[in-house]
Amino acid sequence: MYIAEVNYLSVLISAVAAMIVGALWYGPIFGKMWMGYMGKTEEQLKEGFNPAKTYGLAFLGHFVALAVLANLFVYLHVETIGGALHTAFWTWLGFTLATNFITGLFEDKKLGLLLIDEVYHLVVFFVGAIIISIW
Repeated sequence: MYIAEVNYLSVLISAVAAMIVGALWYGPIFGKMWMGYMGKTEEQLKEGFNPAKTYGLAFLGHFVALAVLANLFVYLHVETIGGALHTAFWTWLGFTLATNFITGLFEDKKLGLLLIDEVYHLVVFFVGAIIISIW
């Protein structure tokens, strides 16, 4: 079995960057709009919120997704930023956007909420792709 040689420090830094992007994305950039689409106030979102659990698991999720992306770069012999962005886009389109779109249809998720969430994931994949590819 072939095990890809991935620089997991670059994956770790990419996951940290994803959390920073998320703090900005769901804070000052789209926070109010996101809450509006969710139909919740800031106070309602804070009820029962466990930051250590939520942020810890979100970080773990980003780490896993970006580690898989890094492994794809190795398997596909991606060696340039352009190639990394290309691979990140198609990975996001097929595995993130498509699956979340299907789920969103059955959950009757508002299009605006879907767009905010899915473009966030695209930005995270792009930021991670750049970090991993230049490392």
